[in-house]
Amino acid sequence: MNKEVEDWKGTNYKPAEGKSLIAECKTKAIWGANKLLILIVVVIAIVVGKVGSHLGSSVVNGDVVWNEFAKKTAEQKLKMHFPVRVSDTATFRDMYVRGHELHYIYDIDDIFIDSNSLQPLNNMLSSSFKKTFCNEDIISKYDGAVVFTYNFFGKKKDYRFTTRDCDRS
Repeated sequence: MNKEVEDWKGTNYKPAEGKSLIAECKTKAIWGANKLLILIVVVIAIVVGKVGSHLGSSVVNGDVVWNEFAKKTAEQKLKMHFPVRVSDTATFRDMYVRGHELHYIYDIDDIFIDSNSLQPLNNMLSSSFKKTFCNEDIISKYDGAVVFTYNFFGKKKDYRFTTRDCDRS
């Protein structure tokens, strides 16, 4: 510290009013120590936070997460003003959460469903599910499912997808 005081003598530096140069140096040293302490506390908080969130994600009751997700889904539903016409032949009728399932309901006009058209529809929905939901925590961490329901002139077809349907390669 004495060397630093000697180095400052040749400069135009003047300590704050009412403080000696030594007192100013001590204040700077204490502030430097406080910065280090604050940095250590921040690093510990980050590490504990990451560990806590990791532990919390395995400890948190999935029902709590799903209840919160259901509220957010209901808010989004209100903003969308259902039903929503998505094409000349399709209406997005509803979406909601029941248990650990996210449901999407569609009405399809002018298309008759038969056994030949079920598999292509399943393939399309499976692909959509994988792209949209496989990396979402609500599905992967909290045992969720997505159910697409299609109503074809009185014939209803449900397609249910879970994390088991995601490619894990």
